[in-house]
Amino acid sequence: MNDEIGLLAIKSGDSLDFKHIKNYESRGISIEDLIRDCLDKYPTTKDFILRIGTDDLLSDLEYNFFVTNKNYIKAFPCFLYHSWPETGVNDYSHVINSFIDTKPESNKVGWIGALTNDSRKKFNEIAKESQNNYCEAITNIWIRENPKELYKNTPTYLTYQQQIDKWKYLIDFRGRGWSARTKILLNTPRIVFIVDREHEEFWYEYIKPWVHYVPVKEDLSDLEKNYEKIESDTELQEFIKTNQREFAKKYLTREAALLRIKKIIEEHEDS
Repeated sequence: MNDEIGLLAIKSGDSLDFKHIKNYESRGISIEDLIRDCLDKYPTTKDFILRIGTDDLLSDLEYNFFVTNKNYIKAFPCFLYHSWPETGVNDYSHVINSFIDTKPESNKVGWIGALTNDSRKKFNEIAKESQNNYCEAITNIWIRENPKELYKNTPTYLTYQQQIDKWKYLIDFRGRGWSARTKILLNTPRIVFIVDREHEEFWYEYIKPWVHYVPVKEDLSDLEKNYEKIESDTELQEFIKTNQREFAKKYLTREAALLRIKKIIEEHEDS
């Protein structure tokens, strides 16, 4: 594990220890807290060693925050189910339960983030076209003067509630690897457009296009067509919003993450 970015969780009898290796920001601490919370709520006599990659990219460790092969039991719930204080999410549960369904400033599909891949760059280009009237992009570059609270010194930063207030629809892209924020967006009162990606968290096993979200191809070739489809059909809007809300309650809460960790521990076999 010396070359990997991750966390080792070791349970032996009543002892529970953690070894943090080059974890980025507060990710390791958040995963440690999730595992502790899981064992407090769902005690077990089982001993285990969990090797969890915490990088944006896929590691060779047994578990990562996402999988690319549909083997979802190897997708460990990501740190954001606990918190991401560097970006203003000090408590995941508090954030997702605080959203207010305000009237959006526009009917556009909106996104804010860094231009870290071709899909994000393409969306940014589309949004800048002079004739465009259906999407908007804000490029956000973290100011790293205070690495523990990046959002406080970043003038382009928007809270999730501000995004809700601004746009009727939200869109999510993968980042360098997977996207941690997808689950927060799906917890908002806004319909979410999800751009195709190979990096999938555990709950992708259950989510369905045009039931829980609006699908978009990675090259964005169907973005405008799918926008027009959802924008012109109020029944479809209500159908997706209802199903999205129920899906989020079932799979995208901290309790859902704890239950998934419990399942992982139950099925885990040390090699």
